[in-house]
Amino acid sequence: MHLREQLLTADEMAQRLRVAGAAVLPEEIGIASGAMAQYARRAMFIRRRFTIFDVAWRLGIPL
Repeated sequence: MHLREQLLTADEMAQRLRVAGAAVLPEEIGIASGAMAQYARRAMFIRRRFTIFDVAWRLGIPL
């Protein structure tokens, strides 16, 4: 089985989060979406370990 077959789509993940009663959008927890993008860009500097934010930065994927 390939990795892609095991991953949920963004819509499927959002639906599961909603069913569980979790927030899906930054605004649902009181954070403006523009601020969230800024926080995501800075997140890789918070921890010493390698995270998905480091991968995105190295691949040139805008956050």
